[in-house]
Amino acid sequence: MSQHHTADNNAMLHDLGIEIRDLADEFEQCQRALTALGNPTRLHLIVSMLQSAPCPQGLREDEITSPTNLS
Repeated sequence: MSQHHTADNNAMLHDLGIEIRDLADEFEQCQRALTALGNPTRLHLIVSMLQSAPCPQGLREDEITSPTNLS
């Protein structure tokens, strides 16, 4: 392998390492949100609210609890 290829590979690995570290940092920043989404009840609530958007007047409690089987 030529030195040019070795330098290119090293640069690509370096860039990939930076991207992976950046992704890890972003993932860490989202950890609380991801943990909340791991709760099925919270996930259903969020999905229900998103599916009803845009809803300028908001949602009534029964409009949220009905599709999620909450009381």
